[in-house]
Amino acid sequence: EILSAIENIEMPALERTIKSLRISDLTNGATLAEDVHTKTGMLVVTKGQEVNDMLRRRLQNFCLKGSIDETVRVYIVQTSE
Repeated sequence: EILSAIENIEMPALERTIKSLRISDLTNGATLAEDVHTKTGMLVVTKGQEVNDMLRRRLQNFCLKGSIDETVRVYIVQTSE
């Protein structure tokens, strides 16, 4: 019965869109949609990383030094029901 009930559960469809956010507006759990490079081309963070406190501080430090842009592109997940 339990397996039958699980098979009949409809999961909401998830849509991922990409949005540019200021580094100061990033929240934990956001996922980077692109690699972040310094203006000289050095890789700082790879695409797909989930934002946490340490990663946000790292990006903020690079931004304060003027080494990276103020905005990054992240995936925003929305449910469509």
